[in-house]
Amino acid sequence: MKRTGILYKDIAEDIKKKIFKDQYALNQAIPTENELMAEYDVSKITVRNAVEILSKEGYLKKQSGKGTFVISNRPFNRLSKADSFSTILEAEGRQMEKKVLSIASCRYTEVPEAFGSDTHQDITKIERLYLLDGEPFIFFVHYLRIPIEQISAGSLEEHSLYQALKLANITVKRFEDTFATRKIDDAVTKMLKLPFPYAMRRLRLGYDQFDEVVEYSLATYNTSVRPYQIDYEV
Repeated sequence: MKRTGILYKDIAEDIKKKIFKDQYALNQAIPTENELMAEYDVSKITVRNAVEILSKEGYLKKQSGKGTFVISNRPFNRLSKADSFSTILEAEGRQMEKKVLSIASCRYTEVPEAFGSDTHQDITKIERLYLLDGEPFIFFVHYLRIPIEQISAGSLEEHSLYQALKLANITVKRFEDTFATRKIDDAVTKMLKLPFPYAMRRLRLGYDQFDEVVEYSLATYNTSVRPYQIDYEV
């Protein structure tokens, strides 16, 4: 566990990492206060402060008489006061299935200009298809500033993209999203079963703490299956 000088924050960060790694699984209880006190060799108030941080961030929830449970394993619970599209679909009871179509190193191929003139060897290209209730819904093309050895199809099908990045020690500090309607090529039109060769596209750029691009993601949506939606709290 890394030490920052503020012990309860260090413990909270360590527990969060265990949540991302599924050591503390979604909907399961974390160790008791006494167990955490013994594990980290700290006082009860330190453990409670750590748990309080993660409760405020939306990762844990205390249930009286039962324990403290993991309620989220997403890296960006408190990124904004907006519910993500996937959260909205989950609340509706919709079933989302993720399929990794390909993972390839960009060592010898072109990468988006957003990455600048950096070497291509650490850029990995990933293609994914999301199915909503069994219907082709979103086609993703991701370019990530991460060596291909540090990411796998299994991790991407089991976890969110950002959880997988977090496990590979890639930190995303901010996003830029751009939406536009574009003419779609025949292969993607057929894959998504689009009623016509035009669709909504979202371009997302993810930046790290040094303000360098670490993610370039292009998503094509079949909005005839389900319109894109974001709910904001005001």
